[in-house]
Amino acid sequence: MAVEASGCSGRSSSESAIGSFSRRSSPGSPVRASPRQTLFAGRSWAPWSGCGLTTSTSTYLHRPDPEIPIGDTLGALDELVRSGKVRAIGCSNFSAEQLADADRVAREHGTARFTVLQNHYNLLHRDDDEDVLPLCRELGVAYVPYFPLASGLLTGKYRRGQAAPEGARLAGRVIDEDQFDRVEALARFAEEQRHTLHELAIAALASTAGVASVIAGATRPEQVRANAAAASWALSVEDLDALRAV
Repeated sequence: MAVEASGCSGRSSSESAIGSFSRRSSPGSPVRASPRQTLFAGRSWAPWSGCGLTTSTSTYLHRPDPEIPIGDTLGALDELVRSGKVRAIGCSNFSAEQLADADRVAREHGTARFTVLQNHYNLLHRDDDEDVLPLCRELGVAYVPYFPLASGLLTGKYRRGQAAPEGARLAGRVIDEDQFDRVEALARFAEEQRHTLHELAIAALASTAGVASVIAGATRPEQVRANAAAASWALSVEDLDALRAV
């Protein structure tokens, strides 16, 4: 499981905690601290400075910028890698076409390649099954899904016909009946395997070929422990095939 600090949401006390953990943890630790930098169009934020570290494990291009040629972006990122300020570069919210183009340009220009892709992916949102995930496996790019719990829909906290818990992310929003149909079907699948819906949501992604890690948010220590424990369930290829039919 990776512990990550991102500049997307600004600085927080978590950065100093992650920096302290990173300096004390060993390379073989099952939990890795991963301070990173996130680049947006025209600006960047370096959270590792708040971690007390001088090197970022990875720098991500948060989204494609249609106004800047990908070769220019890769050239700038390559300078960071060559200078030793970052170890690897990644991208986020890329389509298969955009990832393939970036990889081709990097190879042609001899610059650093994207080694990891972060995209929106969960058991209710599986668009990347068709092209992005297969391409990542072909290129050797690690795939890291975010929103694996679908804003809590895949934790079991929302029930058909009941108000959302106070303070929940989807409180006050209308959840479609077909969403509940799918969630309930997934919950039955998990129960048949003697697991919870939450465990299935994490484990199924972690068991998918090409997925390197799963980004799951947490606000309490017990949630972190539950997420890490869920990833220990390894679904078989047959399980994953059956799950796609749910």
